[in-house]
Amino acid sequence: MTAPLTVGILGAGQLARMMSMAASKVGAKCFVLADKESDCAIPVADGHLFNDKKPGTLLRFCENLDVLTIENEFIDLDWVKKEIGFLPFYPSLHCLGLVQDKLEQKHNLSRCKLACLDYLPVNSLADLKKAQSKFSDGLVLKTARFGYDGKGTFIFPSSAEFDPSRFWNDYLSRTQKNVIQKEFTLEFSGYVEPLAVYKKELAVVVARSTTGQTLCYPVIETFQAGGICRWAMAPAQIKPEVISAAQELAVNVIEGFGGVGVFGIEMFLLADDRVVINEIAPRVHNSGHLTMDGCEVGQFEMHLRAVAGMPLLGENLRWPGMAMVNIIGPRESAALEFSPEKREIVPPEGLWIHWYGKTGGALGRKLGHINACGNSPDEALKKATAFHQKWFQ
Repeated sequence: MTAPLTVGILGAGQLARMMSMAASKVGAKCFVLADKESDCAIPVADGHLFNDKKPGTLLRFCENLDVLTIENEFIDLDWVKKEIGFLPFYPSLHCLGLVQDKLEQKHNLSRCKLACLDYLPVNSLADLKKAQSKFSDGLVLKTARFGYDGKGTFIFPSSAEFDPSRFWNDYLSRTQKNVIQKEFTLEFSGYVEPLAVYKKELAVVVARSTTGQTLCYPVIETFQAGGICRWAMAPAQIKPEVISAAQELAVNVIEGFGGVGVFGIEMFLLADDRVVINEIAPRVHNSGHLTMDGCEVGQFEMHLRAVAGMPLLGENLRWPGMAMVNIIGPRESAALEFSPEKREIVPPEGLWIHWYGKTGGALGRKLGHINACGNSPDEALKKATAFHQKWFQ
């Protein structure tokens, strides 16, 4: 398949925005299915349709498209299956079904014998108590669905201080109102895994084409705080054998899940230099934003190439080091606070600002990011961090 003339994206947030901006590089046009007028991809997309949730809306959106893709994995798969007909859709419904539910994601990692942390499924208070006993040195509880940027993740550094009954009752109290209104019995689905003791958090942005070609960007080191990525830098300063193991694991993941497009594979580097999978994002990923300026072909163009069946290339870094720092809303008025003066800042050579065009601020909301190059990853990160501290804190 040659580059599609028209690509449809389910979603119209910042990832769809940056994908739309990359479309001209592969001779494509992007149309987005938006939820509201303020969605930030609308101004840069070639067209849009508002999702009114009515039957036939998606079918109408798909008219005259060559291929359909996603901005994020939080979509109703049954709804998509009913309305896309025979339009090529990547990643596939089957693949998204394996990734969208994190418990099923864990099960499939185990089936494919891909290295990940041990886990126990949790559907009841009894399961929680069993997990507390198994993971005695600290544990992490994750809900199976709709968790991102720390949402749906509960960390307990000491399992001895974890009270399963109290957590269960607190969780029930937070959800009981909705349960009563919807008139169904609460069903909890998720899993518990041990609290990872790791040396570094890593990410591999990997692409797989409709032709089966795979490609990995350089391994990236990331730093999270409050469940949100704060910065990323590449190449990760790790042993060559660890680099090879991480990239091989990423390729095995995207192939094992039958993925097409760009995936972000989050990993832990453990004390014994083993790499294990933390989570899978079946889409372009925050850790890969540094590729936009740091590589010949950034991750958004690479995703379009992959779903169009074009050759995958241009993954190498253009400088010895690249880094990315997220611009995150510190308060409810953050997006307004950063405009217009701060949005008009011209960065010095070797730094780039990417604003997402959001019109409303919120605590912890990603409003943009800064990329920087350097003679080393550390130098690039220092440049990006200093610029961020000067203007956006």
